[in-house]
Amino acid sequence: MQLPKIDKKLNIVHVIDDGAGNVVRVHAQPISRWAPEHYILLISKTFTAIYTEGLMMTGPRVALNMMRQIAQSMGKGVWEDAQKGLIAEIHRLANIVIKDPNGPGWATLPLHGSVEKGYITAEDLDEINGVLIFFICASCMHTRNQIPGILAGMQLWGTLTSLLSVTEYAASLQTLTEEETGLTMATPLSVPS
Repeated sequence: MQLPKIDKKLNIVHVIDDGAGNVVRVHAQPISRWAPEHYILLISKTFTAIYTEGLMMTGPRVALNMMRQIAQSMGKGVWEDAQKGLIAEIHRLANIVIKDPNGPGWATLPLHGSVEKGYITAEDLDEINGVLIFFICASCMHTRNQIPGILAGMQLWGTLTSLLSVTEYAASLQTLTEEETGLTMATPLSVPS
């Protein structure tokens, strides 16, 4: 497998499949530099805990709980602040790609509010948060050259890396015909490296 060159920001796409033909793709990009600076202690402690506990293979599954635990141990209000700042910023930079309810193509919608609108479940959001927190920790703590190799392991969790923006990614998906139901028929076209 050839890893993408890091000459642009490396984004991820996480696929959630309910097994009944309903697939939601979550496209996320790394957070801006202010967030790691403000939350560097929380991010680095979460990253360190995942590594020192030998949880790299399960990192996306445990990252949300690990960050919550560490934030709560850091003092009163740290987790609440992280939710309002860090997690909110992670959500701001994440979108979902779903079958367009008004046509055969694809729609992109903000991750924020997706549970309330019924596009994903609260359980799905916990899974997404774990994947995104792991992605952010890896992106902030590894060097640019190490990131593709680290994130390649996330394929076990249905997560792929992409150099495409969310709009480019949605456009790269095959257009569905009226006869096709669900999203499992779509496959992304090749991603340029």
